[in-house]
Amino acid sequence: YESFHPKSEDGEASDRGGSHGHHGGLEGLEITESSAAYFVVFASIVLLVIFFTMQHWVFIMIKCVFCFAAMQGMTALFFAVYESLFTSYSQDVDIPVFGTVNAVSVPSVASAVLTVLVWLLNQDQPWAWILQDIMGMSFLVNVLRLVHLPNLKVGALLLIGAMCYDIFWVYIQPHLFGHESVMVKVAKGGDNHESLPMLFLFPRLGGAAGAFSMLGYGDVIL
Repeated sequence: YESFHPKSEDGEASDRGGSHGHHGGLEGLEITESSAAYFVVFASIVLLVIFFTMQHWVFIMIKCVFCFAAMQGMTALFFAVYESLFTSYSQDVDIPVFGTVNAVSVPSVASAVLTVLVWLLNQDQPWAWILQDIMGMSFLVNVLRLVHLPNLKVGALLLIGAMCYDIFWVYIQPHLFGHESVMVKVAKGGDNHESLPMLFLFPRLGGAAGAFSMLGYGDVIL
């Protein structure tokens, strides 16, 4: 998107952004005023597309995207842990097909892939929510590493837009049309109660078995 400017290796935004800053040498994206302004429109379109195409294959695609994003985030976290524990092994090695990589990245990727596979094969187990929350946390941490807010004004615009988005689709929209919240129905996986991994799950204390409270990733990351 035009309003998301690539960051250079020294952390400076491109000239079009008009804002410069240092972020520890991380590459990433900088959110601008225009991207914060159309956040509500873009998020609403995505929500409606999912709602009106609420088929099994749609949820399969969402799961695939979630697994890929979580795998990237978990790889970064595992790398940080393994590198601190096994400092002497943090050196470049040549691997066929992949070329030169850090030796610590091999067990990091393997651990991330194994975690995702265990979750995929055991989604219906009563303990699967723990892995899902860990994967979601890893994904959000990785996003926060790469996406930067240049100033308070952009952050305020983004938060105000997100608040309006949530209030409309949860509380106002059911009274205007549909008689049910589009956002809540999508979060619950439609009439077939498909498993939607893009939210945190917390067992309800004193509730029925299998009853969970839900918290969307968007709310957490904002």
